[in-house]
Amino acid sequence: MLAGAVGLWRSPGSRVVAVIIGVLGLGMIGAGIFVVDPGLGYPPGERVPPRPTFHDSAHQLVSLIVFLALGLAPLVAAVHTRSSRAWAAYCLLSGIVVLAFFAATVVVSAQEELIFTGAPIGLLQRVSVVAGFAWLAAFFARLRTVNAR
Repeated sequence: MLAGAVGLWRSPGSRVVAVIIGVLGLGMIGAGIFVVDPGLGYPPGERVPPRPTFHDSAHQLVSLIVFLALGLAPLVAAVHTRSSRAWAAYCLLSGIVVLAFFAATVVVSAQEELIFTGAPIGLLQRVSVVAGFAWLAAFFARLRTVNAR
């Protein structure tokens, strides 16, 4: 993602999306460095700390930035797209899906009674991630095709 952000920065067009994707890439590195605490029954049998560790808190903060950037990048791309209404609509829809499913993840995970009933927190989060990464893949593939002409 960082290499893609640098390449995007060097190409003509809006640099705002390049910055957002760069923030996303840095956030992904941070989320990997700071490990989340065990919780919500995973991993099975693992002791849950009485309060969040520094690593867990840092992971949560960095992950918030990652999800916001993952939703914001396609929204900004939609605004800057001039060539195709279909592409702009896809960008807009992708950004909305990422942010809506991330918001649903946050809401469900904040309600303790839902956590222990098997609420699909992981599923909600993964829909957000898949929608965002699918958009990123399509975005970079489209740039490569457009720039090859």
